[in-house]
Amino acid sequence: MTSLLSFWRTPQAELPNNEIRELTAQFYVTLEAYFAKVKNTGAARCQGAYDRVLHLLEKEPRNWTHAYAIEQLLVHLFDDDTLASELQVRVREAKETLMPALAEYYAAEADKPSADERRAVLSRLVNDLQWRYTVGEVKRGYTKEITVATGQLFIVSLLVFAASVLLTVAVPDLKQFDMRLLVPAVLAGCWGAAFSMLSSLKDRLEASDLDALKVLRARWVLRSRVLIGAGAASVLYFFFVSGLVTGAAFPNLKAAMATATWQLDTFALLVVWCFLAGFSERLIPGLLARTEAKLDTPTTPDRYRPAGLSPDAANAASFKPSPGSPQTPPANPAVAEKGAAAA
Repeated sequence: MTSLLSFWRTPQAELPNNEIRELTAQFYVTLEAYFAKVKNTGAARCQGAYDRVLHLLEKEPRNWTHAYAIEQLLVHLFDDDTLASELQVRVREAKETLMPALAEYYAAEADKPSADERRAVLSRLVNDLQWRYTVGEVKRGYTKEITVATGQLFIVSLLVFAASVLLTVAVPDLKQFDMRLLVPAVLAGCWGAAFSMLSSLKDRLEASDLDALKVLRARWVLRSRVLIGAGAASVLYFFFVSGLVTGAAFPNLKAAMATATWQLDTFALLVVWCFLAGFSERLIPGLLARTEAKLDTPTTPDRYRPAGLSPDAANAASFKPSPGSPQTPPANPAVAEKGAAAA
C-alpha cells in the first residue's frame, strides 16, 4: 500500500474538482484492494480495526481524512508477508522524505525479529510520513501567501514610483529629463521575462515533479517573474540615462535627451538591452554588484598624504614594484602634466 499522499499535497480548494475526485477515487481503490486481501486471510487479526475500516470504506462522502484513518488501521490487519513487504517500501519512501537520521533509524528498526515489533515500527513510520507531508503542505501555503504579499508590495512600490514620475513630468520646474522611452523599456523587460519562461518551459516541466508543478501553476509565481523583468528593465533604463553604462553597444540616452532627438538605432538598442534585462535573471544583479564594488573602492585623496612629502615623494613612498617590473616609481600625474605643458 504505497501512500498516494506523496503526490497529493495541495489543499482541495486549490485543485480542480475533477482532479480531487480522481485522486480520492484512486486512493480508495488502493485501500479497498488491501482490505480485500485482508478479508481473504480469514479471521481478522484485530476485530476493532477491521470493523472500523469496513465502516469508513462505506461512509460518504469519501475524503482524505477517512483515507488516512483507513491507511493507519490497515497496518494492524496485515499478515506477516504483507507487513514485511510494506515496511520495506515505506523505509525507501522515508529515505526520500524524512530527515536522514530518522530514515536510518527506521531502516535499522525494520529488521526487528518480532512481527509485533515490526508492526509497531510501520505504524509509527506511516504516522511520521503523513506528518511530514502535512508540514510540507503548510509550508507551501505559507510560501504562496508570502509570494502574494511580496507581489502586492512590489505593485504598490511600482505605483508610487509611477506617480513620482508623472509628478516630475507634470510640473514644469521638475522637467529635467524626457521619460517617453521608459514605458517601452519596461514593456521590453516584461516581454523578455515572458520569453525566458516560455523558452525554458519544456525543460522545467520535464524536470519538475508534481509538487513543483503545483507551485509553478500558481498565477502569482508567473506574474512575479514578469514583474521582476519590468523592474530590471527600469533599473537598466536609468543606468543608460545617468551615463553610468556607455559604449558603442549601448544606447546613448544621455546625449539623446540633451539634443531632444531620437534615432532608430538608439531606440532599438534600448529595446534589445531591456529585453535582455528581463530575459536574464543575472544581468541587473551583476551590474548592481559591480557598481557597488566601485563605490566601495578605497581612494587616497591628497589631503590624506603624509605631511612633509611632495606629491612625487608620496607617490614614490607608496610604490612597491612587483617582481620583474621597472624599479622607478610612476610619476605623479599632475606633475607630469605640468611638465608636458611646459615642453
